[in-house]
Amino acid sequence: MLSGPEYQHLVDKINRIRSIGLASFLSVPQIAIFGDQSSGKSSVLEATTKLSFPRDKGMCTRFATQVSLRHDPALDSEVLSARIEGETAFNATYRVVIPPTTFHDVISAAVQLLCRTSHISDRTLEITLSGPGIAPLTIIDLPGYINVTLDGQDKRIPDIIRKINRTYMSNPRTIILAVVPANVDLNNSYVLKEAEECDPKGERTIPVVTKPDTVEEDMLPELIDMILNKRRHMRLGYLVLRNSGYAGISRPWDEAARAEQAYFSSNKLWSLVPDAVKGRANVQKFLGNLLKEHIKKELPPMMQEIEKSVASTEQMLKEFAQSIDTPGAARQKLFQMVTKLQTSLTKVLNGEYPAEYYNTFNGDGHVDGHASGASEVVVKNIRFIRFTLSRLYAVYAEDMITNTHIPETSMVVEDLDLLQGSELMGFTSFSKFKQIFRPIHSEWKRLTTEHITSMHQFLAEAFTAFIAYDIPPSAHPFFLATFDRFYQLQVEKIESTLQDIFADHENPFTLDKYYTETLLSKQHNQSMATCDLIQQLVAPPVTDGLPFFIEALPLLTEEQPFMDVFHRLLEKGMYLRSMDVKNNKRKDALSLCDKLKIYCEVARTRIVDVVVLQTVERFMIRCLEDYYVMLSNADDADLRFLLESPERQSRRKELEQKRAILRSSLEELKAVYYGPISTTTAPSAPGKALDSSSYHPLPPTPRSQNIQPIPHSQNLKDVGRAQKALRETMSSTLPQYKQTIITSILALCLFVLSRFY
Repeated sequence: MLSGPEYQHLVDKINRIRSIGLASFLSVPQIAIFGDQSSGKSSVLEATTKLSFPRDKGMCTRFATQVSLRHDPALDSEVLSARIEGETAFNATYRVVIPPTTFHDVISAAVQLLCRTSHISDRTLEITLSGPGIAPLTIIDLPGYINVTLDGQDKRIPDIIRKINRTYMSNPRTIILAVVPANVDLNNSYVLKEAEECDPKGERTIPVVTKPDTVEEDMLPELIDMILNKRRHMRLGYLVLRNSGYAGISRPWDEAARAEQAYFSSNKLWSLVPDAVKGRANVQKFLGNLLKEHIKKELPPMMQEIEKSVASTEQMLKEFAQSIDTPGAARQKLFQMVTKLQTSLTKVLNGEYPAEYYNTFNGDGHVDGHASGASEVVVKNIRFIRFTLSRLYAVYAEDMITNTHIPETSMVVEDLDLLQGSELMGFTSFSKFKQIFRPIHSEWKRLTTEHITSMHQFLAEAFTAFIAYDIPPSAHPFFLATFDRFYQLQVEKIESTLQDIFADHENPFTLDKYYTETLLSKQHNQSMATCDLIQQLVAPPVTDGLPFFIEALPLLTEEQPFMDVFHRLLEKGMYLRSMDVKNNKRKDALSLCDKLKIYCEVARTRIVDVVVLQTVERFMIRCLEDYYVMLSNADDADLRFLLESPERQSRRKELEQKRAILRSSLEELKAVYYGPISTTTAPSAPGKALDSSSYHPLPPTPRSQNIQPIPHSQNLKDVGRAQKALRETMSSTLPQYKQTIITSILALCLFVLSRFY
């Protein structure tokens, strides 16, 4: 159980975090009084706070009034102060201590200030009453429920009151004091109906029965049974007070307490009701203990909620990390975003994938077929750009090989006949070679165009997805629109470059040694085959029906050389078949096909490399620098999206203020829960300076002043004796939980030291 000063310190901390604005973000432990107008609600507040609230024939409470009772033994008498959030002049007037007798003046000034434009205000007046004989308590009085309005009053007042009261009542950390006159049937009590809706289990609701002296004598037993929780069970029970009434408004609190006690002693039936729940003094003590236990119970979950709220607020503030309110600041922010994008995308293109990229960038791949006749179907995975691009390159190169068709010899012979010019027999012009190569060149161009289009479309899709991943959503339109313009320019350059590349390759040309060496090698092999054929002339005859040169074998003798025999054969016409025109065309076609095949191997490899380097790699990857330059050179008008709008500025300030309030509140609560750990004052919220003008001063946290040095044991191994001396030293100077912690730590140190002696 907390002692008096520590309990007062705890209540002060709760009041402090409420005053700096924590209640705007999450619920705070509190006790609030609800009831119908003229139900005796103000009398309950007077009985528990010792303050005489003004009464008139109109509405009494027109705004929420928080009354904090503070025990301060340093004071000689009771003093009062008041404040209203955001009202500097009012706070300056009433922040100084004033006699409680001027309380009516405070209420009157607050009414004039808060109710200038409406009869009811949703703002809060904070009253602090301090004194040497006051028990700690904080209680909130709310406007009483009404069903009808007076002439000239706003017809919305009943609904406004319900809305204000529902806000407090629905707070899961609000203890509901439901004021119910003794002469009203509980089944007809509107306040209990509202309380049941907000607290269906009755864990926070306590009915306070007022005006018991208005009940007829014969109805008193039923009232007593109700207060004893026998008629309608309430988990927290009932409280009962006797009102002073209009006639006793000016009666001092002590005198009213004696009159109340005399009433409860006047009938023996009241002796059945425990003293702890009847009478203003006992009710005040009951509520103080209730608030104390309520705060102790709610403190740990409240700190957890604050920590979560701090984390979520900081997450939201990441988009508001820097105030951007000038074109220069906007351009600086743009430069940071462009630099970050450039660095990140360069790493991804180099195959450097950070862990965050794996965990947060979900680029889904999709299956896409390429040019007709493609040898492979590639899954485009926009997460791994280089991997997919390499696969696309490989498929393009393979398709160029697969779709390079050298015409058959017979077709070449036909083409040579169709392309016959004025050349002599045995001559094949270079123009015919170009014309036969032209269909292959056209097919390569078509195939290349399809593949390159697929490649740059994939890169555009991948880059767009990466930009959306890397750049904040608010900047997506600008970055993506700029990329679209960049992409269209690059597509035009790619298409123009493709035209130039294939125009250059339309006329066959190469200095590649592979072509000459392969062609010479092939001609050499053909010559060797001819030599082998001639060599067969010296072979013995075999059978009839053999090739014609076998018939000349008998003519060859040592006296008749080969050339003589060859000329003799020519004279006889035996070799004319080998000189046939048709045979010569076939030989020309074979020779041309050989040259075409060798040249296509050279040209195809060269085209694939040149196309990939000069189009995709140049304009879609290396020229990404142009995209970054386009972003950086944007006009100031294009950067308006980076400038904080008034709404955004306001939102950022709200989040910063919320974070400051949450952090300050968390430090305050930790200081209570774990004990004081620092003399440093927690940071104040922006716009809510935590000075004497903003909240009521708090007493210093009790600290021990008489801690004596720990006696040094002559034998360090005698840990038990040292522990005993330590406990005796601290027993009267530190709270029990602090003694336990310090004792455990020092005992562990002594034990460790004992291991070395």
